[in-house]
Amino acid sequence: MALTVAKRVYFALPLSPETQAMHRRFATKHMGWLLKAIRSAQQTPEIQPLPFPVTEPIDLTFQEELDLAKSITLDTSATPLVSVIIPIYGQCNYTLLCLASIAKHAPSIPYEVIVVDDYSPDHSREIIKHVANVKFIENPQNQGFIRSCNIGAKAATGEYVCFLNNDTQVAPGWLEELYRTFIEFPGTGLSGSKLVYPNGVLQEAGGILWQDGSAWNFGRNQDPRLPIYNYARETDYCSGASIMVPAQLFKELGGFDEHYLPAYCEDSDLALKIRSRGYRVIYQPLSVIVHFEGITSGTDTTQGAKAYQVENSKKLFLRWKEQLASHQVSGVDVDSAKDRMAKRRVLVLDHCTPTPDQDAGSVSLYNIMMLLRDMDFQVTFIPEDNFLYVADYTPALQRAGIEALYSPWVQTVEQHLQEFGGRYDLVFLFRPTVVERNLSLVKKYSPQAKTLFYTHDLHYLRMTREAQLDDDAKKTRAAEAMKMREFAAIEAVDRSILVSTAERELLENEIPDARLAVFPLILDIPGTQTAWEQRKDIVFVGGFQHTPNIDAMLYFCHEVMPHLRSLLPGARLFVVGSKPPQEIQTLQSDDIIVTGFVDDLNSLLERVKVSVAPLRFGAGIKGKIGTALAAGLPTVATSLAAEGMGLTDEENILIADEAEDFAKAIARLYNDEQLWNHLSKAGIGFAEKAWGARAAWQGLAEILDTVRLTPEPTRHPLHLFSQTRAH
Repeated sequence: MALTVAKRVYFALPLSPETQAMHRRFATKHMGWLLKAIRSAQQTPEIQPLPFPVTEPIDLTFQEELDLAKSITLDTSATPLVSVIIPIYGQCNYTLLCLASIAKHAPSIPYEVIVVDDYSPDHSREIIKHVANVKFIENPQNQGFIRSCNIGAKAATGEYVCFLNNDTQVAPGWLEELYRTFIEFPGTGLSGSKLVYPNGVLQEAGGILWQDGSAWNFGRNQDPRLPIYNYARETDYCSGASIMVPAQLFKELGGFDEHYLPAYCEDSDLALKIRSRGYRVIYQPLSVIVHFEGITSGTDTTQGAKAYQVENSKKLFLRWKEQLASHQVSGVDVDSAKDRMAKRRVLVLDHCTPTPDQDAGSVSLYNIMMLLRDMDFQVTFIPEDNFLYVADYTPALQRAGIEALYSPWVQTVEQHLQEFGGRYDLVFLFRPTVVERNLSLVKKYSPQAKTLFYTHDLHYLRMTREAQLDDDAKKTRAAEAMKMREFAAIEAVDRSILVSTAERELLENEIPDARLAVFPLILDIPGTQTAWEQRKDIVFVGGFQHTPNIDAMLYFCHEVMPHLRSLLPGARLFVVGSKPPQEIQTLQSDDIIVTGFVDDLNSLLERVKVSVAPLRFGAGIKGKIGTALAAGLPTVATSLAAEGMGLTDEENILIADEAEDFAKAIARLYNDEQLWNHLSKAGIGFAEKAWGARAAWQGLAEILDTVRLTPEPTRHPLHLFSQTRAH
């Protein structure tokens, strides 16, 4: 018997007068765009249906429930990474549909499911044990919710325990996203899901604890699609309907505290204990759970088990009042309360959403935002040229804690700054056109904010070199116009950031009074596990939206490859990069493999022997060289490609400029194991010292110090995008 025995239900709980008042105060002061949604106590926003089916249990006969239980098979593991613990007390039909949703949206990580029956008054004990691969524990007498959770945790064998209410249904990826949070946010001790009602209305986007110990489900009865509810963040607590904790940490803390028997506030208390140990408590919106709130205990706080909520809130306050003293008064300054752990705020503006698996510029942007996050900035990002929500890439920012703003919720930078301009300590602008379009707005609405301009490279220098190479007067005039625009942007901000020492030296002569800083690549340094004798072939890596990469490959294939074929017969060139144009695709031959975008670049870099960077024009520093060196892959480059990076010919790179010399350098490196090993080891060492996470953190900290925004030492390990995963 399948899920046809259930029907869809739509409902939303009304706002209480107190909660309504808090929402109104919040909206009036901070979120005028929400007022329309909460004008009356009974009004709820019009929400689109959930993108996955949600069903409400109906009364079933014993045989129907038994048939349903026998139809459910959980794809569990004997060696789970995560133990999912579901305490139950009656409501067998809800439990069955919860388990059915787990089976339907089977996690891709190894898991087990432990159901703890707390002496149910119905026939749950006879029914649930028929679900295939569920671990079923029966309490001989009623123990209460807290003890049932702890009993389940003691039986768990996973590295993580995930507590899930039985009156829930899970969305695709719910468990993976909770687990991934511990990777995205090193030092995390608890991650919690976004909770929505069956009609798609938001129940909770993380919890707020006020100064008096009272709690607020942030976003309750609002539209869960709003950007403000869709970025991971450190929060006071997450409701225990769906949370994950490392099993060892849960054990060390003694599990859920029986001080709060039989239930309520144990989840808040656990979160406070975890934070007191220096761990993060993270709300993860990409983990979505549908919660039929109050099914077991009801919603009336004056009677039954629900009455313990009021009593236990007092216990929580008495235990934690010293820590809560720094929290806001109930309902006041919600915008700060929801991001309590952030010490400062930064607005990052670039023309579009970063795609770090496709281009080096996006890697820099993404990793700068990660560094700012770990410097205790709350980061807000706007793709100011198009305001697009980009599948995969926008969620990647949100998963990592970046508040990404996009249409239709935000449609202009000015719209956002009019409401939130006063919150920002720093505005980080990427590219000269972004400065031109937005700096005046920043100064108008955020006069208190310091401004940083990240150039990526000097556009005019790249354009000038291309014009000289092509002997094109029109391109020369365009380069001169860009020079004036870039210089104006540099002179208008508090500090301009260059990526190359060569570019700084150039500008120090051109604009002596400019406030300049150098901040090069920011890279994950994976190193290598593959020896010289296990490798073959050559690789070029670079996105083909960038014209210097097109020119480099055309030059290499037409001028260098003829020499190389005689020196290294049979060696192949892999041309890797997103969006190769037709002129690059036509290079395809037996020994030239045009791959286009590669999902797993690291695997390819571990197989090839030599990376090449035959650039003839450009500016800045080259991510392709940094990527290769960080992966222990020796590189042959032109002097222009290597300029401003601090690299030394024969020490950590080989440099050649003429086509025949370039081919000879590749062949020499390809055939000389001793030279290859020397450059591989030296390249990794140089990359770690110059571009690794710690070096990057220190470099950015020094820049922030010049604008009086010195960050405190980071509390947690740094997490960067792994540049070698894909391009």
